Parts: sequence; C-alpha cells; structure tokens
Amino acid sequence: TTYHDLVPIIHPEWSHSKIISVAKRRLALVEKEIDYVICVSQSTMNDLVNNSRIPKEKITVVYEGVGEQFKPQQTQEVESFKEKMKLPDEFVLAIGGVGERRNLKSVKEVCKNYNLVITGVTIPLVNYEEVPLLYASAKVLLYPSFYEGFGLPILEAMACGVPVITSNISSMPEAGGDAVVYIDPNNLEEIKKKLNEVWEDNDLREDLIKKGFTQAKKFSWKKAAEETAAVYRKLVEK
Repeated sequence: TTYHDLVPIIHPEWSHSKIISVAKRRLALVEKEIDYVICVSQSTMNDLVNNSRIPKEKITVVYEGVGEQFKPQQTQEVESFKEKMKLPDEFVLAIGGVGERRNLKSVKEVCKNYNLVITGVTIPLVNYEEVPLLYASAKVLLYPSFYEGFGLPILEAMACGVPVITSNISSMPEAGGDAVVYIDPNNLEEIKKKLNEVWEDNDLREDLIKKGFTQAKKFSWKKAAEETAAVYRKLVEK
C-alpha cells in the first residue's frame, strides 16, 4: 500500500471524526496485513514509523512526480486565461484547503497589500487542464502549509516558472530543495519580509525560477512508476 500523508492521525483537529475513525482502522489493517509500504516522502515515512508499529525496514520512499503539462505557458494563452478568470495583472497565488492546514489565515494577513488569489476561495477551482495556466499567471506561489505529505504544488509551480515561498517543515524541503524561499509558517513577520523580497527583487525571482526548473526535473511520474514497480517486483520475487 502507499501512504500519502498521516493528517487524520497526526492532526485530528483538521479532520472530521468519521475520517479519523477510517484512518485509524486502515492503519490497523496495514499494520496487520501489509507486507510493504510505499511513502511519498521521507517526512511521511518518519510520521508512519513514529505513529505506527510498522518497522522502517518495511517502508520505501517513492517521490511523486510532475505532470508533463506543467511547464512554461504561452504568453497569449496566459493573458487569455487571466482575462477569462478576471485575474489581476500581478498577484500572489495560494492553494486553498479544508481546515487550518494550508495556513490561509496567515496568508490573508500577510497579503493585505497584495492582490491575492486563493484557489477554491477567491476564485473557483479551475479545470485540471488549466492549472498550469493558473500557476503561470501568478507572480509568486505562497505556500506556508503546516503539513504536507509531499507538496505537489511546489513542484508544479516551479515547473511552470513561478517562484515559490514555502514552509521549512514537514515534507516541503524535500520538494523544494535549494530552489525556493523557506519561511517559518508560524512567523508572520518573516513571511511578510520574504514575500516582499521575492515580489520586489527581479534578480532573486529570476534565480528562483532558474533553480526551480532544475529542481522540478528531478521528479517525474515515469521515475515514480519505475520505482513503484521495483517494490512490487521485489515482493513477488520473494
């Protein structure tokens, strides 16, 4: 089986009681019946080891990938998308979510002097095919999440040529590498300072974009599929 995160186990305050109950029952079954577990990050693996009876030697990390559609977009298509969605010329992009996990309260606070677009909050959720255009429309992705199993939006934004500011905890550094600006998600002043730096400093943004392309290329669904198949093959050949 594959574990993407342990949100209901580690942060039950962010989940419905029924989801928590299902997650606990599922974990009990995994502990009892599963021969091997794939986790999508070292962070998730550590969470599983620390919150279950599953030994570390029965777990392999297989990172998720970036879809091939996440790449720099044509300027005309971006402008048409912004016009259709009534987006401002320059804005901070944030990713919506249920509960407090995505730290949207802080996002709204630090972005009082910026145009802010939050998926599923200030704009409707866009079709998956248009997500690359949404990333490419933004000046920066602000992603100060408190917890992520992996953090796909970090990679997707970088692959589209967008600078990223994200948290220095959980799995975010595994996705971001040295290609993003890290912040303490609990430190409003630090988030404000870093957002201002990325927003105002063209050289910094260009450097982040360049590093982001390099970092995003380290992750692919082909690689994830090959590594997943290798785990299954090892089990079959036992």
